Amino acid sequence: MTLTINIDPELESRLQEQAHRQGVDAPEYARLLIQQGLERPRAAPPNRATLELLAQWDREDQTSDPAEIARREEELQEIKRSLNENRTSGRKPFPSHAFPRRDVESCRPMGSITPKGPADRRSEGA
Repeated sequence: MTLTINIDPELESRLQEQAHRQGVDAPEYARLLIQQGLERPRAAPPNRATLELLAQWDREDQTSDPAEIARREEELQEIKRSLNENRTSGRKPFPSHAFPRRDVESCRPMGSITPKGPADRRSEGA
């Protein structure tokens, strides 16, 4: 594809300068700049150590004890109240209508977080 771009003399001079520094002609350097600008960012690889640590903490914290579940729920509610009270703006991050208190009897222990390996991710896409 041939593309014609009108640029001012100052920008053309800077393009020529940079191209010379890179050892290519100005059209090739402009093509490289366009290519770099249009490249898709690559997703960062998962931090396996962090995922494994989170999974370990999840396993350590699992419980089916109703008293412990109630204590944890009360602790969560206290954190939400504290965050709401300490806001300098009028916007509360945890409005009471959006996060109603859960019935302790309906709480169940959460499943463990299991880090996924490359083979697991490939099978999900299939």
